[in-house]
Amino acid sequence: YERRRLGDIAVGEARLDDATGVVLADWPVGDRMPAGILGLDFLSRYVVVLDAGRREIAFYARDQRPDFSRWPVTRLNRRSFAGGVDLFTIDAVLDRRPVEFLFDIGAAGTVVNDEALEVILRTKKRSYLDPTPKIRARIVGAQGDAKTIKALEIERLEAGANVWRRRVVAVYNAPMFEALGRERQPF
Repeated sequence: YERRRLGDIAVGEARLDDATGVVLADWPVGDRMPAGILGLDFLSRYVVVLDAGRREIAFYARDQRPDFSRWPVTRLNRRSFAGGVDLFTIDAVLDRRPVEFLFDIGAAGTVVNDEALEVILRTKKRSYLDPTPKIRARIVGAQGDAKTIKALEIERLEAGANVWRRRVVAVYNAPMFEALGRERQPF
């Protein structure tokens, strides 16, 4: 990785002046992918509100943020991963068992590794969870490689005060788990 001065970054009115970033030598993800990643150096300067339903994001200066006192809150954890990468995670409860999740606003679905699946199956009666072998999905990686994955119907997923019921998560040992040093931990 090579660190370089990038200059000023602006997303609407939100700004980071004189930014320094990491330039990846080759990012072979095709011509339809973004040319960069908006990181913690930018996002930590603002209160960020995501509306997934409307596909919108709002940036508020810390001294101008709206009153969120009645909103359910889930704490973001800043974690260091393999290679010195800092990312945000959330502590969640997957069918009443704690599992750490990477907070990825670009993901289209929820993915857990085999270690997380083992925690669930070890602590619950098999009939409680339906591994739904009929449900299959394919994940196409950034380089066009396709993998077949298992799907699991989860009775309850919690993150802070937020609760989702009867959701399907993908069980897939994605290369990112190894890259983050989490391939042997429920994640």
